[in-house]
Amino acid sequence: MNITIFGASGAIGQLLTQLALDHGDFVTAYVRNPHKISLKHPNLSFVQGELSNATTIEQAVAKSDVVISTLGPASDMSRKLKGTPIADGHELMIRAMKKHHVRCHP
Repeated sequence: MNITIFGASGAIGQLLTQLALDHGDFVTAYVRNPHKISLKHPNLSFVQGELSNATTIEQAVAKSDVVISTLGPASDMSRKLKGTPIADGHELMIRAMKKHHVRCHP
């Protein structure tokens, strides 16, 4: 199975990525900084981008069977985020999924 994981560099994202790889799945990790992930695996690829970049989000989603978001607010609350970047990013993910016919399941 081809799985795209958004937020793969976070604590939960890294655990989920490792579980998917251990299961034999192919994982595309969508991250701002791929150097935050120490995992190395032949079935792991990276797409580096921001949540506001529709083009890179589409690239990450294009060949996926499943898209998973582990995005959430940073535990470091010193970062001053403006607007709603996670919600806006989810909107772009959903658009890309629809464009590439990746089904949503409740």
